Amino acid sequence: MYRELRQRDEITPLVLEGLALELLGEAFRSDGKVCKRNPPKWLAEVKTRIHDEFTRRLTLTNCAQSAGVHPIHLAQSFRIHFGDSFGHYVRRLRIEFASRQILETKHTLADIALAAGFSDQSHFCRAFKLATGFSPRQYRCLLAQA
Repeated sequence: MYRELRQRDEITPLVLEGLALELLGEAFRSDGKVCKRNPPKWLAEVKTRIHDEFTRRLTLTNCAQSAGVHPIHLAQSFRIHFGDSFGHYVRRLRIEFASRQILETKHTLADIALAAGFSDQSHFCRAFKLATGFSPRQYRCLLAQA
């Protein structure tokens, strides 16, 4: 949570919401068992929705409502089955998309940021550098030289 508060971008509220709900769920969990089976159908559908709509504004609560489950249950199940929080997963998809756009297109970084679902170029640059260790501009330059 601390890292999210320091990073602050448009995904931060989503990540914080998911982490808070996971903490609440863990606090009230009666059995400590972790499910090792394939994800239930509703969770697979949520993952598909994320892949289809990651560039749009997604919320844990909205996805939980559409799946017919409680947000805490979605947050816990998502982490158990996919090994990452809901918000981190969305951010990773956005960074991967942006990385491909930097490689395959000549679009401006601002256009790529907006197409990837970031609210502006500065949020995109911070998230990209945190994820890759390079600014988007450095990444583009390095790949152009290769």
